[in-house]
Amino acid sequence: MLEAISLEVVLGAIIAILGSAVTIVSIKHKNVLKEIKELAEVVQESYEDKKITKDEQKAILDEVVDVANAIAESWSLKKS
Repeated sequence: MLEAISLEVVLGAIIAILGSAVTIVSIKHKNVLKEIKELAEVVQESYEDKKITKDEQKAILDEVVDVANAIAESWSLKKS
């Protein structure tokens, strides 16, 4: 499944997440911003050699999940 994820899809998701984050900047959402920063760092490191390996794809997806969890937690959407 990870092979099917193209760079354009990953970068598009990141841009969408970052665009959404701009609208929710506040102290309450500090954890969301921290997770987005970590995601951006992982993507930047992964793309330094212009190739994203399977391990790097997994790391990116893990960070995306962390961002989603932080958003759910911040907006009280996460089930206890």
